[in-house]
Amino acid sequence: MSFGVLFLHLIKIYGIEDVILTGMIGAMCLSVSFGLSPVVVAFCRRKSTRLTAVVGGLIMSLALLFASFATQVHQILLSYGILFGFGCGLVRETNVLMLSQYFKRNREKVEVFSALGQGAGLIIFSFIINHLINEVGWRYGLQIITGLTSSLFFLGMFYRSASLYHPQRRAILHLKDMSKKKGKDKAKLENKPNYFDFTTLRIRSLQLIICSTMFTSFGAYVPFTFMVIHFESLKLESSMAYLYSALGLGLILGVLVSGFIVLIRRKCRIPSKYLLIVSTVGIGSSLLWLTMVTDFTGFLIFSVLFGSSLGSYNYVLKMYTYQCIRAKHFPRAWSFVQGSKCLPILIGTPITQLINKATGDLSGYYLPSILTFIAAFILFFIDTKKHRKSIKHICKPEFSSTTELS
Repeated sequence: MSFGVLFLHLIKIYGIEDVILTGMIGAMCLSVSFGLSPVVVAFCRRKSTRLTAVVGGLIMSLALLFASFATQVHQILLSYGILFGFGCGLVRETNVLMLSQYFKRNREKVEVFSALGQGAGLIIFSFIINHLINEVGWRYGLQIITGLTSSLFFLGMFYRSASLYHPQRRAILHLKDMSKKKGKDKAKLENKPNYFDFTTLRIRSLQLIICSTMFTSFGAYVPFTFMVIHFESLKLESSMAYLYSALGLGLILGVLVSGFIVLIRRKCRIPSKYLLIVSTVGIGSSLLWLTMVTDFTGFLIFSVLFGSSLGSYNYVLKMYTYQCIRAKHFPRAWSFVQGSKCLPILIGTPITQLINKATGDLSGYYLPSILTFIAAFILFFIDTKKHRKSIKHICKPEFSSTTELS
């Protein structure tokens, strides 16, 4: 999310004239990280979640280290745009899988704290990146950030399977020993889930959620990359870190407000679907507001409004998908929702900037704004109660009773 802070430094240091090509580095990073989600979840369901998280932290650190030694744009595109996005996808999805193992009843509360990390990270790293590069330069600045990112490698080592704390763990181990003695390893292998299982995509509500997410993602992440270009035209480069911190503050505010409403929905009786629609409309309205911004105050208002809407949208989208899909199938279903953001981000980012360049103003944001309103309209067709009843018939159990306990 902090790539926009690196954007202007890339142009100054490497003398890049093609702004759209430079912006594609950030778009590629986000696109790769989201597109990798279904593959990561499929791999972790058969292999080790902890190993995947450790490898992801290592790849992120090495990618930043390689980017610090880059001398050409295509090297940064490969290291930061592809490798860093690859590692980010591994780290983020393993986080979702670990939360799914440990929390079911209090999942909505835990996700509030998890979602706050995105806004807090944007606030902290927007200042750190900008200050380090200005003080010690591109190479040493990214190397210091590499040292901070390497902590993900060690944090992943502390991931432990929830089965270690299962109240019937001894009985599970006993059944495993008995199956080995009786030569039932083949039957155990047959009960393993398939690498790619698309049965959840047959659920009508999930199909509509994915379709809406694709329309929203077309322009929802464009300001994080190209908003700095508008700062430069208005000579607001010195305030760049503050405006990105306002975006992070808006993300935190949106998560807190929407989380509070979701947690007390039984009292206030506001369905999550309508809260998601309001958040989606808020993103579209904020993009419309951006087309009329001409000064620092306008950018500041946009940063808070857009960040609040996007933070609320990300949290409520996850919790609404959790309500529509049973907890057992949620990680796989959520990976498809995340994966649906890949192509819209990759296509929407350059198209929006191309329209801005052709018109000479910010008219390019009209297109993603319209698509966001269409995404909100699609959500009205979701009937949660009706489609949740059909999940039991669509998603067949993958494990026997003995293996399911383990």
